Amino acid sequence: MIASISEQALTAVYLYRASAMNCGFDVNMLKKEGKKTGISPMAIISLGSHLVKILPTSPDPKIRQSHERAFNQANSMLPNVNWTDLMISRKVVV
Repeated sequence: MIASISEQALTAVYLYRASAMNCGFDVNMLKKEGKKTGISPMAIISLGSHLVKILPTSPDPKIRQSHERAFNQANSMLPNVNWTDLMISRKVVV
């Protein structure tokens, strides 16, 4: 599968993964899928883990550089971010 992903999107996935891993939530909670999206936090964490594993070995130097910059950016942001800060909440206005 070939998919395009921006450096900013990689940073977001890596930051989400790292902050979720630091939060200490129960794995069963992370496996719960969103009602509207059908996506669980664990799916995003797994995607991030997969990308961290494969992108550094890409034959394309631009992909390796984007990965490295995104990974470093996420790690530099991590001390200032809580996993709950990354959650999207909606308020219903009547």
